[in-house]
Amino acid sequence: YIITGSTGGIGSAIIDYLLRSNDANEVLGIGRNYEKTALIHSKMDIAIENRFHSVFIPENDWKESNFNEIIYDNTFYDADCLVVAHGYQPYVVEIGQIDEEMFIDILKSDVMQSFNIAQACFYYMRRQTKGSIIFISSIHSIGTYPNRLCYSTVKSAITGMARSFAL
Repeated sequence: YIITGSTGGIGSAIIDYLLRSNDANEVLGIGRNYEKTALIHSKMDIAIENRFHSVFIPENDWKESNFNEIIYDNTFYDADCLVVAHGYQPYVVEIGQIDEEMFIDILKSDVMQSFNIAQACFYYMRRQTKGSIIFISSIHSIGTYPNRLCYSTVKSAITGMARSFAL
């Protein structure tokens, strides 16, 4: 399994479940928060920790990361399942305060990187003629709260991307 968003929320819960239930031989977690990654490792017993591999990518480098290299370097090119669970909501601001640069940065960070990692895994899974790609979206893709323009836009795009990959 390869899980993005492994340092918080649903991504870390999925990793915890997979490792504790023995449903996965190995799990690669890809996340953007070093402190949370270290905390996750500190709570694991040795048997579980030996099956968990993590890659920490600093926030500033996330949108430029080459997921093909990360997957290959960590020998996860034969993964059976990718769970795209990352979602970053750094800006909870009024719509009038969002500038074009901020909006594009968030789209690159979440939508483009969701596409990049899914495409990288799709290539490997197609070669081995098996695999699943699971996109974790949000209720924000169909309804949202005030000042969540960027987050709801990202989650709507990911929902559409998941439908397209399914075809």
